[in-house]
Amino acid sequence: MAGFWLTSPFYIKIKQILQIKRLMYYNVRIMRKISLKVLLPAFLGFTLLFVCACVDPLTVADFLKDEDTQAIIENVTEGTILLHEDNRPGGNLTRVTVHYGNTRMRHVPTGRYYILEIGPTFPASTANFRYVTENGTASTAVNIGKLSGTEITGLVNNQTYRLTHAASFAAGSLNYSYSSNENTPGTPIPGTVNANGVITIPNSTLGYTFLHLGTSYAEMVRVGNTTPITPIPGNIIRLDSPNTTTDYIFYNNLDIVDGIAVNFRFLTVVRQALNTLTINISSFTTADTPPEPNAATITFSQLDIYANNANAKRNITIDNSGVFNAGSIRWRYNNAEIGSGASFNLDLTAPYSYTHGLNAIGTHIITIEATTGSGSNIKYYSATIEVVVNP
Repeated sequence: MAGFWLTSPFYIKIKQILQIKRLMYYNVRIMRKISLKVLLPAFLGFTLLFVCACVDPLTVADFLKDEDTQAIIENVTEGTILLHEDNRPGGNLTRVTVHYGNTRMRHVPTGRYYILEIGPTFPASTANFRYVTENGTASTAVNIGKLSGTEITGLVNNQTYRLTHAASFAAGSLNYSYSSNENTPGTPIPGTVNANGVITIPNSTLGYTFLHLGTSYAEMVRVGNTTPITPIPGNIIRLDSPNTTTDYIFYNNLDIVDGIAVNFRFLTVVRQALNTLTINISSFTTADTPPEPNAATITFSQLDIYANNANAKRNITIDNSGVFNAGSIRWRYNNAEIGSGASFNLDLTAPYSYTHGLNAIGTHIITIEATTGSGSNIKYYSATIEVVVNP
């Protein structure tokens, strides 16, 4: 029966009566004779006792435990934030229709990225932005997170707020590039943003991957990082490491068109992992580690290097070189190309070994890269060889 009353017209009418809270609140404050926290439960209890004389009982406790009832009492006694008309029922931002409360917003749709603007003028300047974190806290720091709950807290009563959420990046073409230099993007390659705002980028062994946005944004943020992104000239940003999925937020002033903040977007970037490339190392001595797929270690002695003998050399071959694009196999050390093709004569007495310091005492990593396919179907492969030089 309690469930019936909580959804009954009578109960709803009581809540509508309580919407005169502003007048009641200020009148009682002037009188300073009674607390609404005492008055409201007493009023509700008296009303329910009258009704329950004729119907099955509904306790005051049942009525007061209702979430909306608690919110109304709290708002009457403590005050509330104010919502811009766009966020009210029937407003323009119909996708973000919330309830106002005491220093908080309630019934906020979960799983979205939000920015709050503080009025009274909208769109507000970025100085009057509050960024909603994953746990719902409104923060001055650019620390946007995907809301995990249904409340936004940390607000100030009697201030007017407008809430907007990020739309997915527009579907279409978006270029990316690869480079061995962290500050110099490479030749643009066409990519595709799908209907959900996701772009998948194949990996490369060149070291750095860039996204060519084309459009200029006032702010760009990597989710999980409070430091705004500084773009490279040309509205280009450097992306996260391979084998990661990262959301990026882009926004300008929050102009509203058809209820959507058109310059507030998120883009999900999926960085694919490197494919493996199988290698075989021949001409071993008993001190060498046997070859393994995608990883191998070769050990040298600097005495053999100085003696310029055969132990300072190894021949390395790629067993399945025929599956890769012709001319795509490259051998690199410290981003410098030291060889090409299906096989490589690793000679620590050769000039390139001295030029690049490959024969110095310590551990060195040689990277082998190759490709298959072409255009948007191109795939990048890599393998590494560990070269250990002992005294």
